[in-house]
Amino acid sequence: MRFFYLIITGLSHVLPIPVARFVTRRIADFCYYTVYRKGRDAWISNIKLVFPEKGEREIKKLAREGFRNFAEFIYEFLLLPKINKRNLHKFMTPHGFEKVKKFMEEGKGVIIQTMHLGNWEWGAAFLSLSGCRLTVIALPYRSPWFVEYYRKRRETAGMRVVFLREAARESIRVLRKGEMLALLGDRDFTGTGKEAEFFGKKVKIPAGGIELARKLGSVLVPAFNVKERDGRYHVYFEPPLDVSRPDALEEWVRIMERYVRKYPAQWYLFEPL
Repeated sequence: MRFFYLIITGLSHVLPIPVARFVTRRIADFCYYTVYRKGRDAWISNIKLVFPEKGEREIKKLAREGFRNFAEFIYEFLLLPKINKRNLHKFMTPHGFEKVKKFMEEGKGVIIQTMHLGNWEWGAAFLSLSGCRLTVIALPYRSPWFVEYYRKRRETAGMRVVFLREAARESIRVLRKGEMLALLGDRDFTGTGKEAEFFGKKVKIPAGGIELARKLGSVLVPAFNVKERDGRYHVYFEPPLDVSRPDALEEWVRIMERYVRKYPAQWYLFEPL
């Protein structure tokens, strides 16, 4: 697997981007039909919860496009070292970022909460390369080599990486300093999430970001970096979540549902909801 990653990393630096994207999508088609049927079937099952009115043919078309988009997401992650302050806006267009900068200027700790939708890695790069002192919470891999592989690429874009085992302590420190914390708020990897109804199904949703913001008086901004029809990524910053409300978690879930319905082929969940 390490050798495979070294090969694709090398190719990402050699092949022209349009050619690399074409190759990536063909690999995704191969995986869709052969080696990753389990993930395909789980994705189809999940998207049926989102669109119960759609027919089988339309659902499978969405699933195939979802596989292609995810393959491009992996390729784009390898391009992180090529993104810098000078060319940042060639790749992404922000919407609502001014209000986030205002919160930072006021010295308020800001939590950017997103989900496995679109390209959250590039979204984080946008923040750090735009001048935000950003710490991201990441899931560690079993292999130390992979931990370093992913960490180094994130750090080339100026973000600081903290893994789950250190997340609680470091998150508090970052927010108390008035800096920015970015985390994914859709999958409960720690087993400490709270139950909520997501597309009609009871699931555990991480509540740590909301609880941190409530405890420390930080601002929690839902944000999503999605690819639009113009082929570019657009980073959307939603109004801050009112974490003082008892139904703040449910409101976060409703926001996620809205984005999944709008960008279903960019929702990357390859296991049953």
